Amino acid sequence: MKTPVPEFIITFRSRSFGRFLLLLGSVLTGLLAACSTPQSRPEFSPLEFEAIETLQNSRALAFQVLESTGTIELRRNEEGSTSFDSCALDLWRDHANFALRLRKFGERFLWVGSDGSDWWVFELASEPTRLVVLPLGVEGALNLGAEESLLGPRKLLQLSGLLPIDPEARCEQLHLTEEGLISFVLVSQVEGGWNRMRWEVDRKRLLPSRIEALDQQGEVLYWARLNAYEPIPARDLPIGAWPQFARKVFIKDLSGEVDVRIFFNNPNARGTRIKPSLFDLQKLLAAFKPSKVEYLAE
Repeated sequence: MKTPVPEFIITFRSRSFGRFLLLLGSVLTGLLAACSTPQSRPEFSPLEFEAIETLQNSRALAFQVLESTGTIELRRNEEGSTSFDSCALDLWRDHANFALRLRKFGERFLWVGSDGSDWWVFELASEPTRLVVLPLGVEGALNLGAEESLLGPRKLLQLSGLLPIDPEARCEQLHLTEEGLISFVLVSQVEGGWNRMRWEVDRKRLLPSRIEALDQQGEVLYWARLNAYEPIPARDLPIGAWPQFARKVFIKDLSGEVDVRIFFNNPNARGTRIKPSLFDLQKLLAAFKPSKVEYLAE
């Protein structure tokens, strides 16, 4: 004889099944709506720019002392002909002082330096060897190759994201890109060098992934892509506070004539190998003995 099922059990199961059907219907309705409705972009808060500025200025403060070895690739395309140089690099920076040494097959190739008021380029692979000295704010486009000018202290540090955000700069065009990057243009009143820069910053890490130099009309002159960020040792900072450093910096101009690719190896912000003689123009002159010397006035 079959045992009857209690009425209260039948009622419970019936109600549970009904709730399950309602829940299932709600989930399916939500999925269909999500598939048919375009997804809106996340809201962007101007407070995020303040966080970017704080982090960037903190990083730049740590990078006032910097040294690294590495490799640099210089590609040029002029009037249909292409040239390529791959060089070992050594970079030293001590606040306003700057030195960049390039060697090719162990031989001297190029030396770029600055003492904070002037900057210079020793062309050591050419015949005759040449030294060009310029005031720090002068670009020197007529006296230097485009890639040499790009390796000047201010331009290289700007495009590598190693300088602070100017507190007097005006922030324009603040928005999110299609890729979800925070984009903005900084307009500075600093004389000499570029004074319009567009930044694209990763929203999660607040680190620059692309920096562009713009002309007065907002057209791109040069752009740099920054990646392979890693924390590097820094003077007077514990491991957990080491600043993030982009170990790969690729710089191009829109004409396609200049292509500079920098791969930093073992960078650090401790400055243990930095010597004053690296930034002393008179000592460099005595060491390199260039055949031609050009001093360019402002």
